[in-house]
Amino acid sequence: MLKCGIFICLSLLMLPNMMYGQDITIVSKRLETRIVIPAQADVSTSKAASILQDYIKRATGITLIIDSVKERRRSYFYLELQPGLSGIKGASLQAGGFGLSQQGNDLQFFCGDDTKVMLQAVYYFIDKFIGAKKWDEGSATVPQLKEIRVPKGYNTLQSPSFDYREVYLPAAFDGEYRNWYGLQQFEALWGLWGHSFFKLVPPRQYFESHPEYFALVNGERKATQLCLANPDVLQITLRYLDSAFKENPSAKYWSIAANDGGEFCECDSCSKQNELDGGVQGSLITFVNKVAAHFPAKQFTTLAYLETKHAPLHTKPAPNVHIMLSSIDAYRTFSLEKDPSAAGFRRDLTAWLHLTPHVMVWDYCTQFTNYLTPFLSVKTTAENIAYLKSCGVEGIFEQGSGDTYSDLAALKAYVTANKLWNTDAPTDDLIATFLEHYYGKAASAVSSYLQLLEESVLQTNTRLDIYGNPVNDHDGYLSPFYIDQFSSILDRAEAAVETKPVLLKRVKALRLSQEYVVLQQSKFYHNRDHGIFIKRNNQWEVKPQWPQRLEYFEKVAKATGVSEIAEAGQTLTAYMEEWQSILDAGVRLNKAKGATVQYQFPPDENFPANGYETLVDETPGYADFSYNWQCFYGDPMIVDIDLGKVTAVDTISTRFLQDPRHWIFPPGHVNIFISKDGHNFEKVFGNDLPRVEEEDYKVQFRGLSIPVHLEIKAIRIEAQPIPSLPSWRYKPGRKVMMACDEVWVQ
Repeated sequence: MLKCGIFICLSLLMLPNMMYGQDITIVSKRLETRIVIPAQADVSTSKAASILQDYIKRATGITLIIDSVKERRRSYFYLELQPGLSGIKGASLQAGGFGLSQQGNDLQFFCGDDTKVMLQAVYYFIDKFIGAKKWDEGSATVPQLKEIRVPKGYNTLQSPSFDYREVYLPAAFDGEYRNWYGLQQFEALWGLWGHSFFKLVPPRQYFESHPEYFALVNGERKATQLCLANPDVLQITLRYLDSAFKENPSAKYWSIAANDGGEFCECDSCSKQNELDGGVQGSLITFVNKVAAHFPAKQFTTLAYLETKHAPLHTKPAPNVHIMLSSIDAYRTFSLEKDPSAAGFRRDLTAWLHLTPHVMVWDYCTQFTNYLTPFLSVKTTAENIAYLKSCGVEGIFEQGSGDTYSDLAALKAYVTANKLWNTDAPTDDLIATFLEHYYGKAASAVSSYLQLLEESVLQTNTRLDIYGNPVNDHDGYLSPFYIDQFSSILDRAEAAVETKPVLLKRVKALRLSQEYVVLQQSKFYHNRDHGIFIKRNNQWEVKPQWPQRLEYFEKVAKATGVSEIAEAGQTLTAYMEEWQSILDAGVRLNKAKGATVQYQFPPDENFPANGYETLVDETPGYADFSYNWQCFYGDPMIVDIDLGKVTAVDTISTRFLQDPRHWIFPPGHVNIFISKDGHNFEKVFGNDLPRVEEEDYKVQFRGLSIPVHLEIKAIRIEAQPIPSLPSWRYKPGRKVMMACDEVWVQ
């Protein structure tokens, strides 16, 4: 039981003709009703009163007075802070919860020490008894009422299922939406969030003068991680935090977590601790515990992510240390409880919970490489939330696309928000309610679309990968076969609401994901069926409808709130500029089209592209490495291209990708050979390519063009990867990947 509380009371003067069965009228033109708050009301209580006043006026046209005087001869809405108030006799109010209680002439709204929760209590009333609804980041819908009633003797306690609840999707960037559904933001709770080593000990400030503060990797000090055994690193961290606490005294958590990218310290002291605990998590937790011991009244978090995801074998987190465990390695086809790919996560979760009760989970509900790809994770996420609650997890950060629109963003936010507050809320009912109100007469068609999407994933055994690509599923759940069916259903949805601009806009936003798939796959198909280009009068040209289709896509995307296409940061503007360059370039013919291609080392099967034809299919690669590029992971590209007959060739050209974010670098050395008979080869080019020495994460292309002017039958290309990753992109266990998009023979 909390020792103090905030409450809002609706105080009524009962009149005989104002009883409707078991309901009591609390607002009408025949009643005098006021909102009363304490004379020294805090900001949250005052704001809650104003919101209540506003929604009552919008619903009924009645403006209630807000004051701090309670006169029993009148009827009031009554908001007041009173220590020790529980609101319901014998009931226990949990932290972060609120309640409503109708007693006598009062309807009390109450919450605990955190007065911000009063906002949610008011929105609960607005939703349940006024009937206003908040579906996304837009304005709430408010019905027109003659009066507002509540059940006589109504009592409810509402408590959250988790201490920390965040939905990282556009709707939750709206303050009213968060208060409506009891969501939080890490910006408000954390004084220091996420990967934080270099915020604590900045390399720019310390690396040159004190390289010993940083990781020893392969015998060399590198500014990749901190040396957690160095006592000075601890002292600098403590000084940083001491100052930060004073600047932000209201922050609840402080993150002390490794940088993203690996390369942990291998010094004797760090290695000894890591050996004891079975991995680099040993030195991490040991260090965080030392910090936590200096500030026992503060709460700290750290990331159990990639290299640090396993629980230490021996070292337990301190009582004021919370673990944020990532589920990044799991597919989203099934829940974390059931999907085979989540077996490692389940083991890690069990191990961490064996060491500490303070575990949160960083979960994922979108495809980060393609925010607009149809990614039906709604039910899976709901199941994850229930499963994690049953395990004893204390909080969840559900990461979506942030403040840019992504597939099903509003539905995902609504269901996830409700489940985070109450894991027992029936998922199917939440979905049905949302569809009915959000899409109106199109709800039935939208429901059919979602059902078919779910069935197609299961029937094609698709692995929903948060780093997947709609092109890799061109023969799966996003095949032309299914896309045609999706399109027919969405046609019905649009027709059902064509006279309702708001609802039509929502259906078009839903359909945007299918449009995106068609556009992405058309790049892959290029000048084949379902591609961008069509042959007419023996000339390749852009399909007639494509410019208009792109214009429509951009228009709807802007109206829907698409600012970025992927987590890597490609903007909608950049995406449309890339499309214009594709249309302008047209089809480049390749005399090697249809040639026989043989590899000494097979390409990486994880990126199949167009199979062995990828290098001779007349289809260039673009910014996304995961399709239209032939990838080689750790192996050289040694390929023979047999043209089938002796052919006059003027030039041989090819192109390699540079995408450091994905550890893709151009080859260090390239040899090109030609053969007039298909058996005997002579070198026509051999040279080193410029190395990527400086840190640069931009996607770039490295091309080669060799003049030949001979009749030849075959070509051999030998591309050797650079010996190792650049120091600024080095990661233990990670090999260099090369990507080649085409060998042009002209």
